[in-house]
Amino acid sequence: MKKKLLLISSISSGILTFIILTIVLAVALRSEDVMEPDSRWAEHIKAHTYGQISSSSSIKIIFNNDLIKSSLINSDAGSIISFSPSIKGKAEWSAANEITFTPEKNLPSGEKYKATLQLKDLVEIDKEAGNFFFYFEVIHQDFDVMFTGLKYENLKNLGIQQFLGTLQTADKCDADAVEKILSATQEGKNLKIKWNHITDSNRHEYIIENVERKNSESELVIKWDGKPISVKRDGENKIAVPARGVYEVTSAEAIITDEQFITVIFSDPLDQNQNLKGLISINGYASRSVIDMNIVRVYPASKLMGNVELFIEAGIKNSEGKKLGKRFTKQLTFELINPGVRFVGDGTILPDIDNLTVPFEAVNVRSVQVTAMEVYGSNMGQFFQVNNFKGTSEMKRVG
Repeated sequence: MKKKLLLISSISSGILTFIILTIVLAVALRSEDVMEPDSRWAEHIKAHTYGQISSSSSIKIIFNNDLIKSSLINSDAGSIISFSPSIKGKAEWSAANEITFTPEKNLPSGEKYKATLQLKDLVEIDKEAGNFFFYFEVIHQDFDVMFTGLKYENLKNLGIQQFLGTLQTADKCDADAVEKILSATQEGKNLKIKWNHITDSNRHEYIIENVERKNSESELVIKWDGKPISVKRDGENKIAVPARGVYEVTSAEAIITDEQFITVIFSDPLDQNQNLKGLISINGYASRSVIDMNIVRVYPASKLMGNVELFIEAGIKNSEGKKLGKRFTKQLTFELINPGVRFVGDGTILPDIDNLTVPFEAVNVRSVQVTAMEVYGSNMGQFFQVNNFKGTSEMKRVG
């Protein structure tokens, strides 16, 4: 039976080609000083790097037909491609119909480039068509520091906590450089920061260890400086660390991800066995609550929008049986989610049937345009040479 490989994937703006089963979103350069090559080149050029790319990306051009013999694959192609401004690196024939340029080092953040190809000796085209050219731009590097809050690692030592947060970068960058952005001190003492780098999403989770709860309230100071990743921005955030014996709500925040919930952080771990029904509510209505040490996630019974009122009753107990003592209330806001579409899951092999169903999630949109590409069964081996199930590289060679 003939098999079809249809992948559900995220947007890849680096290659101007059809993205498999994904929403068509254009990432364009500013229009000033941007011209289009002669339309006659469409007969010869299948795909090329376009739009915004990562600073670590290579630049590719794929032709409709083979332009060299297979024996010349991996040979130098430096005389064919040039850039303005210039880029040091190596251009080679990565396939009989493909040129890949690999920069010598990461490209500068935010830089705009024009690539020009000298192809007259390789293709038959009217002189009036001129040289083929295209534009691309490097993602402007930036970062954002986000703060989750203080959390207990275990119940054995209630004098020591961790502070959790996330550092999000706009583009890929070296993990060692990211770790140099943040520093943390408590009462002048430097604290160790542990990292978990999720490079696929440029997300860097951090844990500040050994935050002490002292006999009196102290201050945790988190500082950031973007110099290690060439971003001119710095700042700091001061977090109050409650004194030992003080049992209170330290923060409450509305979270909108796949589902809505409110994160409430207490200064002490809570009694894991207590029934929170009636002790925590939203707009006066009972809500489902889940305890994780000193953090409670509160899930509303129905979708919320706009301002809501969170109520935490005085009877909620910590792990030692001590009650909160007074009612806590706070107004929170669930903002309108921006329009968006995404496919459910990372990838799917669909059966060879006439009617295929591919689930996706949509928020605040009236219609969705979908473009699909089939990877032929005979090309599976070639597809997996440069991709995994989530991959979208070199698609027009295989589908």
